[in-house]
Amino acid sequence: PAVTLSVVGNTYNGDITPPIDTKVGHILSFRADCSTPDPDRKVKFVQFEFGDGTTTDFLPLTEGTTATLDTAHTYVSTATSLTARARVKDDNDNLSDYSPAITINVENAPPVAILRAVPSMIRAGQPVRLDATASYDVNAGGTVTNFTFTPGDGSSNVGPQGTGYVDHT
Repeated sequence: PAVTLSVVGNTYNGDITPPIDTKVGHILSFRADCSTPDPDRKVKFVQFEFGDGTTTDFLPLTEGTTATLDTAHTYVSTATSLTARARVKDDNDNLSDYSPAITINVENAPPVAILRAVPSMIRAGQPVRLDATASYDVNAGGTVTNFTFTPGDGSSNVGPQGTGYVDHT
């Protein structure tokens, strides 16, 4: 049997032409196109290796001389030149060579800002607390340590670094 691996979706930038650039927390969709030239055999299972130490079990295919299976993967730490590949097994347990490799480059993602205003309804001249303490970093071992608030009322950026909130009128 034989298998070809491709990337058919990339939530980071939409680019599916190798080498693939992505960021931590974004989803890559992979497609394995499996086949066997032997009319007496059927492709039965496919296995994906994503290059970051994650390998799927042999996943069942709709048996036939050709079959396609899509799967998705999210990378959780940065790395350059990861190698994603796949292999297929037929109904006689013949195992293919690995597919040609796809190079994956994973960069850190920016932190995710979550902002609450307390109270949520105010009038001009009343104080409000801008609270970003629920913000988080999706990168492995990352933490949010600095905050800058732009109230949007023409005042300059405000906020002490490190606290995650500021009171503003």
